[in-house]
Amino acid sequence: MQLKFRNKISVRELETLVHLGIILVAGLSTILRPSMESKITLFRVLLPFLFLWLFVVNTKQGVKLSFIIIGFFLYSLIASYTSRFHEINWAYNFYYITIFFFYSYYKEIMKRCNKESVYVFLSILYRTLIVLGLLQYFIGGVYFNTQNRFPAINIFFWNENEYSAILAIFTPLFFLKQSSNFKYVWIFLSIYLIAYNDAKLAILSLIIFFGGYFIMKFKLFRMRYIGFGLIGLMGIMVLFFAREYTIQGKYTIEYFISRLANGLFTGTPLEHIGTFNSRSNAVIMGIHEFFRSYMIGIGPGNSLLMIQELIVPGQEKWAAYSMHNFTLQLVTEMGLFGVGMLAFFVLEIKRSIGGTFYSPNLIWLFFFSCVVSITLLSGAWSNYFYLFILFYALDFFKNNEKSKI
Repeated sequence: MQLKFRNKISVRELETLVHLGIILVAGLSTILRPSMESKITLFRVLLPFLFLWLFVVNTKQGVKLSFIIIGFFLYSLIASYTSRFHEINWAYNFYYITIFFFYSYYKEIMKRCNKESVYVFLSILYRTLIVLGLLQYFIGGVYFNTQNRFPAINIFFWNENEYSAILAIFTPLFFLKQSSNFKYVWIFLSIYLIAYNDAKLAILSLIIFFGGYFIMKFKLFRMRYIGFGLIGLMGIMVLFFAREYTIQGKYTIEYFISRLANGLFTGTPLEHIGTFNSRSNAVIMGIHEFFRSYMIGIGPGNSLLMIQELIVPGQEKWAAYSMHNFTLQLVTEMGLFGVGMLAFFVLEIKRSIGGTFYSPNLIWLFFFSCVVSITLLSGAWSNYFYLFILFYALDFFKNNEKSKI
């Protein structure tokens, strides 16, 4: 008796599964390594083979990527040795190079895989992360090779901030794409888990997006530049009228903002105790080092040395050991080269706006919310799921279904 398989998998579908499987391996890097201290992950082991694959299938792109990497490395040497630290961090140079490759690899995936299949993969991932988060919430336990900050929920991510950032960046895309009302259940659960983790910046990023989304129900706010300017003005007014609102029952919003502004103006860091102080110092010292290095930058990874100088003895347990602000970290470490990387991404956003049904202001609002949520990460190289979704968002808005706004 001969069996007939009516639903055979096509070559393109198989290729899609392989590439999405590799993205899954990249996203699971925290647990797919020998130990917590190891910098060798399964994804990094695969990188040479993936680079070779890119050269074979798209030699022109592979050569272009090689020149970018060489240019980056030469600039990195100059920035590292001319900075006051006079040190080159080889690991962080590799991290940066991996980001360049990851973007090229992503673009190649989108050429070969159906965009809808990528969204389906991410939506399944989103729901899976929420279910796993709820299981950890009710059952407890900590995944191997991750930080034990129980009762915080982080599943297989390094900590709860990395986990919350993923939920925060994909929730707006899930909201825009899904048509079923059941999506609100998933969104509610996502926001609950973020709030439970006390990930204030993730909550803020969602407030920015959804607040702007509903404001844009009015046509005036959908007007390019004018509408976005009005939204910004409203945000400033809200901060002004809420300036006496206390955070953590102790400090007012006015207190936080005035100290940050004073630190930026004088170049004087705050006492490095507490989350706000450490993140404020990343801004204060990052901008200070950018100009101090004559906009060349201090070199990849040297921001770690900059932050460590500010740690108060006896407070090591509660201190931040990295900038926790990837956008500013690019500028601080790579100077004008980093500014160029950000400018390139802004141009990519503008290209997305050129072929979409979505309001341009809504797209800019989404990526502005990403600027907030990405500050939760220790670095983009520590969370490839976030990085992949960030890149995917560029294609999400291109020629997508008509906006509901």
